[in-house]
Amino acid sequence: MVYVQGLGWADQSVSLILTLSGAVLLIILSSSVDGQLCSTRPVHIFNFGDSNSDTGGLAAGLGYSVNPPNGRTFFRSSTGRLSDGRLVIDLLCQSLNVSLLSPYLDSLAGSNFSNGANFAVVGSSTMPKRVPFSLSIQVMQFIHFKATADVLVKTS
Repeated sequence: MVYVQGLGWADQSVSLILTLSGAVLLIILSSSVDGQLCSTRPVHIFNFGDSNSDTGGLAAGLGYSVNPPNGRTFFRSSTGRLSDGRLVIDLLCQSLNVSLLSPYLDSLAGSNFSNGANFAVVGSSTMPKRVPFSLSIQVMQFIHFKATADVLVKTS
């Protein structure tokens, strides 16, 4: 785990926590007071990974249809997850009392990115060997997302 203070997000002083677990890289941005996470400011989660944390990126990015039984246990319908219920990232969001992450690639569907975004896509890898959404691509998408968000904050 790497901990960095002073990363500016939307002109706020925030903390950055990077967690690498298997093929999942997760960034949680939250306000910090003396290195402690503060519950008075919103938490922002940015998730990078593969099928273990894809909340619909494959369906949105490649048009792949994810049909039942995927989604049947918790959501009662298909949600783009290759799971019949919630993923670990969903449980993390629930434990932090934030809404479930919208897939970054599903931005045309009226997604809400107020608490972060999910860049994970099924089949991703850490090495870009002809994989459309490898970790390096996901990180470039995050950099673009942050730059766009910074411009929107400054102009609003």
